[in-house]
Amino acid sequence: MTGPRVLIVEDDPELRGTLVRGLDEEGFRTEAVGRGSDLLARLLARPGEAVRRNQLAAAGWPHGAIVHPNTLDAYIARLRRKLRALPGAPRITTVRGVGYSVR
Repeated sequence: MTGPRVLIVEDDPELRGTLVRGLDEEGFRTEAVGRGSDLLARLLARPGEAVRRNQLAAAGWPHGAIVHPNTLDAYIARLRRKLRALPGAPRITTVRGVGYSVR
C-alpha cells in the first residue's frame, strides 16, 4: 500500500531532492515541480481569471529569457498532469487567445 500523494513545488533542485527523499522514506507518493512552481504561483494568485501567456513567461523565466510558445505549453502540460493526479487539486484551463486560468 502506498501513502497519500504530495505535490512538491520547489525550484531549488537540491532542496526538492531532499524533500522527495524524506517524504518517500515516510511512505508518501511524491510529485515534484521545479520551474513550474512560478507558473503555478502566478495562476493561483488570480484564481478564475485569465493570465496572459506573456505574464506567465515573465513569472517562469524572470530574467528576460526568450520563451517559445511551445516551451510554456510543455510546462503547463506537465503541471496539468501532476495536478490531475492529486484529488481536489485545482485544474488549469486554456483561455483561447489569452493564456491560462486555474479553477
